[in-house]
Amino acid sequence: MMFNANFQTLTELCSSGKSGSFFYYTSDGNFMLKTIRKNEFKIMKGMLRAYYDHITDVNPDSLISRIFGLHKVIFYRKKNKLSKKIYLCIMNNIFNTPNKIDLRYDLKGSTQGRTTKFPEGVPRDETIALKDLDFLKANKKFSVGRDYHERLVKIIEKDAAFFGK
Repeated sequence: MMFNANFQTLTELCSSGKSGSFFYYTSDGNFMLKTIRKNEFKIMKGMLRAYYDHITDVNPDSLISRIFGLHKVIFYRKKNKLSKKIYLCIMNNIFNTPNKIDLRYDLKGSTQGRTTKFPEGVPRDETIALKDLDFLKANKKFSVGRDYHERLVKIIEKDAAFFGK
């Protein structure tokens, strides 16, 4: 069960990103709810059918996060008087693993403003994801076996083609 008719069973984590999104995690850590902006909601809603087809038929091994729900929650202040709308995306939590994660990168394939800033003199919080320029500066590389390399390239090419539509 994701939550029991209220949000008390969820754990909240504020984003360090520019979007200011809030992330809520289910108690088992398997799913996360992310607040999104109205325009993101509309874009995602418009591409849901193509996304579903891509994940199920075109590229079942896709590296794109699995989206399980897209919701608009409307809070009313008084009878029939609109107070606030919140848009949510429910997805899998890729970091829910028993393995220790030493470094996290939020790679988007862009270098425009894609660096993580940390306050001077404060130790780096390992739960905060680094970004594209941090990855390039660290001169990191992905190491995958030869058998998987060709398959991985094909998966990434299909995912890139999906977003290029």
